[in-house]
Amino acid sequence: MENTFKVQNRLAACAVVIGVIASTLQDNDLYFNLALIVSGIMFAVNPVVPEKWESTKGAGKVVRFWSVILIVVGLLNGFTV
Repeated sequence: MENTFKVQNRLAACAVVIGVIASTLQDNDLYFNLALIVSGIMFAVNPVVPEKWESTKGAGKVVRFWSVILIVVGLLNGFTV
């Protein structure tokens, strides 16, 4: 299976949905935060870009930047509630 943006985006969405369900059932934000962190790490390690952006210079850097933002949100969200 080729690791395209579509495949990786679906995997990240599945991780977040599973995290939301687990957080709801356990009444604990930790699972949702871990899902956000895992999704961010997936795109930071392998910054695949959409097909439309493949010819754009610096598209991988943009994907890595937003993956770091996703990781930071996962680390800071909900732990103080």
